[in-house]
Amino acid sequence: MFTGDGSGAFLYRVLHQTGFASQPASVSRDDGLRLIDCRINNSVKCVPPQNKPLPAEIANCNRYLAADLAQVADGTVL
Repeated sequence: MFTGDGSGAFLYRVLHQTGFASQPASVSRDDGLRLIDCRINNSVKCVPPQNKPLPAEIANCNRYLAADLAQVADGTVL
């Protein structure tokens, strides 16, 4: 997620600087980046055109986010 785009470049650099990522950049899924005590999730599972989901798309995909968050241990900061 966020690999190879501008938001990812910023996100992974900051995560690395703060100790939550093993390296400051990610260019592919196999480049060795590992998250450390950190979880990244999209609020909408499917990326719509121009990455701007409509309210109906958000509602339709909410079950994926809810299921993923349900797996997070109690007491974890989200």
